Amino acid sequence: MAAASSENDIKAKLIRCLARREYSVRELQTKFQAEFDPQSLDQALADLVRQGLQSDLRYAEMLIRSRVRQGYGPARIYAELKLKGVTADLVQQALQESPQDWYELAQAALWRRFGANSAEDDFKLRAKKTRFLQYRGFEHDHIQNALITSDTSQ
Repeated sequence: MAAASSENDIKAKLIRCLARREYSVRELQTKFQAEFDPQSLDQALADLVRQGLQSDLRYAEMLIRSRVRQGYGPARIYAELKLKGVTADLVQQALQESPQDWYELAQAALWRRFGANSAEDDFKLRAKKTRFLQYRGFEHDHIQNALITSDTSQ
C-alpha cells in the first residue's frame, strides 16, 4: 500500500481514470483500495464528487444507455447499478429520466432473438421467449405486451 501518496497524486490518478469513462464511487474504491490509503482515497473521491468530476447519477445514465443498446430491461439494469454501488434513489431517478420505451425495447429484443416465429400455438416456444425476456430484465407487463404483439404480427 502506498500510504505516502499525496492527495494530489490520488486525485490525478482518479481523474485520469474518469477521463476514459464514468465510474461509480464504489468501483473507484474497489479499483484503488490496494493502491492507496482508504481514508485518503475516500477524501479524494469526496472532493471529486463535490467538484462534479465524478457523479453516480451520470454513471447510471451512461450504463442505462449502454444496456438499452444491448437490449436489456429495467430490472436487469437496476440490479446491475445496485451491484455497482449506486443508491436506489439515483437508480430510480436515472431510469425515470430515461426516454426509453421498455415495451418497444422488449419487442425489439424478442424479434432480434427469435425473428418472426409465432408463439401462438407452441407453448414451449412461448415459454422460451418468456424466459429470455425475464433473463434480459423485462417486467411482466413488458413481456406480455411483447408476446401479444409477436403473436398478432403474423
